[in-house]
Amino acid sequence: MYPCDSTNVIQYNFYFSKKTLRIIELKGNRTIFVSFDDTLIIDVNVLSWRSIGGWKPNSIVNITNNACSNVKKILGNVWNTLFKSFLVFNTK
Repeated sequence: MYPCDSTNVIQYNFYFSKKTLRIIELKGNRTIFVSFDDTLIIDVNVLSWRSIGGWKPNSIVNITNNACSNVKKILGNVWNTLFKSFLVFNTK
């Protein structure tokens, strides 16, 4: 993964790290310069490596409005655990 060169309010730097032959970890960080609420839109476009070589574009494409509410639905109870661990208490 690589960040797009832009002036976005969300910046990230993620990479894959091979821990063992069967375990690959996703590591990195992200910085959000605005409140994470329902005014944001999530736009994901993932490429995958083809078995014959080369990158296949648009393997996963997802555009979601109401970012906060939809991430909260996807994470379920993990949402509360995650925010408590970062000392964020107002997650409405």
